[in-house]
Amino acid sequence: MSKNQLPELLKLAEQYFRQQNYALAKTVLGTILHGYPSNPRANELLAYIIGNDGDLQGAIKLLEKAASSSDCAPAVHYELGGIYLSRDDDEKAVISFEKAASLGFKTFELYFKHGQSLAKLGFFHRAIEQFNLAKNINESIPELFFNLAKLHEYLGDYSKALQEYEGVIDIDPTYAPAWIGGGRLLRNKGDLAAALNAFDKALSVDASNPEALYLKGSLLRSLRRYSEAIEVYSRCLKVAPDFPFLFGAYVNTKLLICDWGDYDQDLERIKLALLESSEVIPPFPLLALVDDPGLQLLASEVWANHETKNIQQFQEKLTSSHKGKIRIAYFSADFGFHPVAFLIAEIFQLHNRDQFEIYGFSTGPNTGDPMRKRLEKAFDQFIDVENLSDSKTAERARELKIDIAIDLTGFTQDGRTNIFAHRVAPVQVNFLGYPGTLGASYMDYIIADPVLIPNGSQKFYAEKIAYLPDSYQPNDRQRPRFPVRMTRAEAGLPDHGFVFCCFNNNFKITPKRFDLWAAILRQVEGSHLWLLEDSPLASSNLRMEIQKRGIDPNRLVFAPRASPEDHLARISAADLFLDTAPYNAHTTTSDALWVGLPVLSVMGKTFASRVAASLIFAAGLPELIVETDEAYVRLAIELAGTPEALEGLRNRLLMSYQKVPLFDSVKYTRNLENLYIQMHKKSHLNQPPSEITTFEG
Repeated sequence: MSKNQLPELLKLAEQYFRQQNYALAKTVLGTILHGYPSNPRANELLAYIIGNDGDLQGAIKLLEKAASSSDCAPAVHYELGGIYLSRDDDEKAVISFEKAASLGFKTFELYFKHGQSLAKLGFFHRAIEQFNLAKNINESIPELFFNLAKLHEYLGDYSKALQEYEGVIDIDPTYAPAWIGGGRLLRNKGDLAAALNAFDKALSVDASNPEALYLKGSLLRSLRRYSEAIEVYSRCLKVAPDFPFLFGAYVNTKLLICDWGDYDQDLERIKLALLESSEVIPPFPLLALVDDPGLQLLASEVWANHETKNIQQFQEKLTSSHKGKIRIAYFSADFGFHPVAFLIAEIFQLHNRDQFEIYGFSTGPNTGDPMRKRLEKAFDQFIDVENLSDSKTAERARELKIDIAIDLTGFTQDGRTNIFAHRVAPVQVNFLGYPGTLGASYMDYIIADPVLIPNGSQKFYAEKIAYLPDSYQPNDRQRPRFPVRMTRAEAGLPDHGFVFCCFNNNFKITPKRFDLWAAILRQVEGSHLWLLEDSPLASSNLRMEIQKRGIDPNRLVFAPRASPEDHLARISAADLFLDTAPYNAHTTTSDALWVGLPVLSVMGKTFASRVAASLIFAAGLPELIVETDEAYVRLAIELAGTPEALEGLRNRLLMSYQKVPLFDSVKYTRNLENLYIQMHKKSHLNQPPSEITTFEG
């Protein structure tokens, strides 16, 4: 073939190509490439043909050969980038797209695919630039707006993300993922009605969408519409039984209303799934189900890995680069009317300002209540980051050169542990809010005490243990105290009979614990069990369950939720607090002991099942801690039958509360600061975290 024949053969090959007569086109192209193997247009056309036949590797070789020519068409680089993108070779895709753009190839498709490849590589801001260039050409593609929404959401620009989701819906109201994304953001904003409507819109398009079902169920649960939530979760289980953490949410919702119909089967399924490291249950609801620290660690690890899988870890090693006071930052979603705040408020005020600067990072809503106002004044700096993304919040903390960052929320409601995954300080600490390990490599320490984590149990914690000498739990001496017991009539109790009580959340009540309570009531004639009423459904189910056990349902008395002051005033009207297991009373134990109400608890194996023991020991009543269920029942009956002994315990609490370690806030603060100093010293010396106690020098 002579060089003069080349233009005519290329023309013929292109004609066959346009006519989709690929067999003849391949024949002509083969002839051309035999004589001119580097011809860019021939390589390009042949690449298209064999690529359509599925030979992507062969297509790549031909396009790369075409692209190496100085006179190849810009489209070659674009097509090559598209193939790289489809094969997840994103770095090469970006290079090819950039080359195509530099040669003048500036189409919607180029900008869109270029944005996709940049996003996959984590170059989110550059990806947004490309998507916006695509939008300038064509504003009618819903996928474009959706990609922009996801990126803005990831970067923490939630208002912009919501705007882009709305843009998708304006173009295509049947685009279910946009309704889901928008609903998720609306829920996080607190606009629950709008969020529920968005999830319903998604389900009107796709009735079996598991994500929409899961999110709707979770929202209904937060709205305390438990029966509806269970129904929605059930629908989701039918279409997606392995949806991440769905089954655990379903089981937990049933426990919120004390629905124990399938309790044993549900529990066995959860245990087996955890042993396979399956995403079956979030770690928090598991606390009320198992007394197994190994399973709890597994659940936390699975959850932490799931939550951080798309996070780009902050790689720079942080050090304390400033001189002077140690900068302590407390992060919490609960700086307001919340049990955690009720416990720790005074500690913030007692911190030694000659040694420490104390920062408060509020990650949750501003409740505007008196506790919120008190806390805002307690810190040297109080920073509201509710509407700041996790990465931006971490960046803000790093700018302030925080030395030690403490997570007071953990895996509880509205927790934002991912802030810590972005690394906010040289030392990061799990403390108080979540009773157990976070299972995360980014947390350095957990603050505990020797009762909570005895020697030999450290292996069940991803964090190193920082031991306080007494109970890990702080207390606020500024809480009201009622040395005179409220009358039964004032508390809404019967006039006669012994009153056992448990003011724990209803989901902490297990069938096994309820069996023990029934046994106690059966042996203590005329006694009553006083419980918190979380919901009418729970109360109804508990009355039904006690009747099944041969006990008159009228011996259960339910108390509505009340203000902290009213709660403390009324709880003293009870005679004995019966603790739950494996998830103990925490703040509620301190509340009871504070007003002189003895608490009886079985000491278990997990953090959550040993908290009450820690508190009772620190209150000076170790005889109220037992190790078996049998001893628990026996002692409850014994105390009910010996009022003088019980009154002696009450008087010991009332007379010694100012002296016992549990309520010595000044001593507690100094011990806590001692731990912080040791953490800071190790970090400053570039030593890895290791177990510490307040007894070190």
